[in-house]
Amino acid sequence: RGAALFETHCSACHGTGGTGGSVAGSVVDSAYLALVSDQALRSAIICGRLDLGMPDWKGTLNGSPVPQREGLAPLTDRQVSDLVAFLASHRVEFAGAPFPSLGNPRGSGTQVP
Repeated sequence: RGAALFETHCSACHGTGGTGGSVAGSVVDSAYLALVSDQALRSAIICGRLDLGMPDWKGTLNGSPVPQREGLAPLTDRQVSDLVAFLASHRVEFAGAPFPSLGNPRGSGTQVP
């Protein structure tokens, strides 16, 4: 449900699947998701991000409707939860660059004694 909601309500700015669009960046980036909690995602969806031009749950920015959400109903509580679940499902166990192997902590290709 969250993926379908994302495509309808969010992809105009964040791109298909949330990987980044011409208006806003990726919201499924593993480094970003490692730093942000589910509650922070929920708060951003409900309140919007005035500083970044992201509309709120009603599709408004500073009280004015945004064209990307024109004709769409405001999000319900369940839909907000579904969107958060969709975004959180993209989290990975170890975000960011891969860690070096135990036998090669410097990543140089040689074993450390």
